[in-house]
Amino acid sequence: MPWTIALAAIGSVRAARLRPPVTVVVAVLLVAVTLVPAAVLVRAVAETRVTGFARLDAVLADRGVPQGDRILVAGAPRAAFSPWTGRRASTQAVARGAFGVLVEAPDTRFPTAPSLRRLLADDPGHFTSFRVDFLRVWVVRDGEAVRRTGDGFALVRTG
Repeated sequence: MPWTIALAAIGSVRAARLRPPVTVVVAVLLVAVTLVPAAVLVRAVAETRVTGFARLDAVLADRGVPQGDRILVAGAPRAAFSPWTGRRASTQAVARGAFGVLVEAPDTRFPTAPSLRRLLADDPGHFTSFRVDFLRVWVVRDGEAVRRTGDGFALVRTG
């Protein structure tokens, strides 16, 4: 890449010397056309930060959620979260066991189960709710967990 830029610069300077008034303007325009996208790219890279599932573990730890609490994910395919959550998280379609954290992502291909929506709407006092970028997160109150019950989900007492 640097060699290409150097060759383009040499070519622009030589072209500018051919007919000074016209070619200088053309050379300046060529340089401007190449600098503007480069500046936009530099700004985008400078403002890049980790988002979504990549931040989830750190945010849960900051909020005091035990590392052992399992995560139930709705609204996302397994490939979207498993690199960051590993075996700690499971989709609602294959959920087994007790979950201390519920996460809803915005992918409409994987809608939240109606029984899970009902549980969240009917028992809001049993959850602490917050957002992590585009994710909606519910943490189950201490001493309780969400467990799959046949065709739905229910709150159960733990320990």
